[in-house]
Amino acid sequence: LLQSVLKDSSFTGRLRYNSEQFEDAEIGPWESDMLQQDDQARHVNIYAHEDELKLIFESALQSLQTMQSSEGGFPWFSSMPANSYITRHILVMLGMIDKLEDSQSKSRDMSYMIGRAIQWLDDEQSRMMELALKQNMQLDSLNVTLSDIHYFYARSFFLKQFPLSTDVWVQPLIHAMWNKRMTFGTQAEAMIALLFNRLGDKQKSDAMLRSLLERSIQDKQGIHWPMNSTSWYD
Repeated sequence: LLQSVLKDSSFTGRLRYNSEQFEDAEIGPWESDMLQQDDQARHVNIYAHEDELKLIFESALQSLQTMQSSEGGFPWFSSMPANSYITRHILVMLGMIDKLEDSQSKSRDMSYMIGRAIQWLDDEQSRMMELALKQNMQLDSLNVTLSDIHYFYARSFFLKQFPLSTDVWVQPLIHAMWNKRMTFGTQAEAMIALLFNRLGDKQKSDAMLRSLLERSIQDKQGIHWPMNSTSWYD
């Protein structure tokens, strides 16, 4: 389907499609804009070529392998220590690839990378929660942060292969996320809804998705949500 769509001239670049008209023309603002669209079209056309995509993926995977620390986490840059924030984002990306139907991309290297990243992330989250509990924080009054939501969302991609920890703080924190689900903006709500769906709690996930849908705007541009907060994450 994608390959047939990309045969349309609108995806081949308007300037290249009408190149004969511009052979002797000076490049002005309008032509410059068309050149930019032509360049964008070349990038889009990559998705019609499986061999090129495979090479790009393998190259990106190798780069990630070299960036992963000996403990399993990922840094912002190679000279920096492993960072929970960037490790979560990379794990989400790998989770999305892993969830693709009929994906031929997954390899032993990718599985090994995922396992090591999850172990590091679990250890890091446990360390932070144990520190909070040592500061006299009670299990029934744990403070949920956006980082906690993002952690559980990243982990939710791999619950079958890597179940959540049985540490005492896990279930109270998930319960607290439900109670605070309207606190962190629509993106966090969507992550929590997906978490509960993957945990098998359809009642909670369906309720959250209905709420999100009721607050959405649907028009000719698609479905989107109004900005009701000043959060950078929204």
